[in-house]
Amino acid sequence: MSRHWRQCGSMLLVILACGAAQAADKPIRVFVNNQRQTFHPPALARNGKAYLPMRPFASAIMGGLAYDAGTGTVRISYCSKTAKLKKPQGITVNGSFYVPLRTVADALAIPIAWNPRTASVNIDLGGG
Repeated sequence: MSRHWRQCGSMLLVILACGAAQAADKPIRVFVNNQRQTFHPPALARNGKAYLPMRPFASAIMGGLAYDAGTGTVRISYCSKTAKLKKPQGITVNGSFYVPLRTVADALAIPIAWNPRTASVNIDLGGG
């Protein structure tokens, strides 16, 4: 019986170590119409995806924001478009909800450009 528990414990440690390695967050710089934005909390990249904190992002694009606690749905609107996200589509870091930038930008028809050399993203609102 104790051998079984040792094996389970070893497997758990491997799983935790892999999860921690995948979840390493890297800060990214965000620009809106080529103007640097400072988000609190900061934007980040995780597992190859850019995530922006929900409230500062909505504010930066001068968009609307709504959260339905009953369904766990976040709605971000810009012009005549609305992006709807369920909590599992985003991530929570230190109590702040982050939205996946590409998913939201595509839903809102907002062009974005990623620069891997500078770890930065430009959100192009154009004429809005």
